[in-house]
Amino acid sequence: MAPAWAALAMHTIRTGKDYSQAVLLRAMQLCEAETGMAAWPDIPEQYYAAALMEHNIDLSGKEIPKRRE
Repeated sequence: MAPAWAALAMHTIRTGKDYSQAVLLRAMQLCEAETGMAAWPDIPEQYYAAALMEHNIDLSGKEIPKRRE
């Protein structure tokens, strides 16, 4: 359960950067935009996963290298 939260915890331990609040808020925004409502804690994992990707974090808590343009 809650693979995004586990990934956030691992990322914070590895990097010292805590994006928990930012990812939660973004997941809620994404959910509300798509479904019309967002009520924590009932945010589907797909929105957390998308919010993690926006912060360049994968589900194992590792940073995803940013692409150079």
